Amino acid sequence: MPAQFKTLNVRGICSKVLVDDQGYTYSNSMTKSGNFGNYWRCSKKNKKCKASITTDHEWVVIKRQKHNHEPPENS
Repeated sequence: MPAQFKTLNVRGICSKVLVDDQGYTYSNSMTKSGNFGNYWRCSKKNKKCKASITTDHEWVVIKRQKHNHEPPENS
């Protein structure tokens, strides 16, 4: 499935987030060398959500874990 990206400006800092088809948001936590592409963790990781997505350029190639919370209302 194609990945949707948004740029957010929080306290003067622009950051890129990924938004999935259900409205959950993910932040880029690291690039895995030798893997498909970028690894994204759920933006609610401070709520102990372990959901993650791996992208290859503009495509979601792997979704892991289920979210332990509802999607944000303003997605």
